[in-house]
Amino acid sequence: MKIFEVESKYIPNPFPASKIKKPLFHGTAEKFSKFLRPAHGIYVTPHEDWAQSHYGGTVLVIYANVKKMLKVNWDESAHDAFYDRDYKRVAEYLEKWSAQGYDCCKFGGESDSMVLFNNIEIVDATTGRPM
Repeated sequence: MKIFEVESKYIPNPFPASKIKKPLFHGTAEKFSKFLRPAHGIYVTPHEDWAQSHYGGTVLVIYANVKKMLKVNWDESAHDAFYDRDYKRVAEYLEKWSAQGYDCCKFGGESDSMVLFNNIEIVDATTGRPM
């Protein structure tokens, strides 16, 4: 499948100023239409297959209005907290970084995984409904 075929399955990104223009994928074992916005944020990746194989069989496709993204370095202890899903520590980092104006952080190597903070706008990429 070519990239233009994949993108045509979704509505146009409603956030033209977002740092991330392409759809993001959230894998889960549950079915829902609105995120509960946990303190540890929402894990996403730009790779649909990664979301499905590492985070759950149900994949939600979203757009996020990313205004300021932080890249977590490999040598930071925060990086391990994200990969280990140490949600208590992740929530502490997100609270600190959110206060600094960030709304997303990227921590993943080959997965390009990111965590969306709770202060970010998210819409369903297939319907355009807020999530």
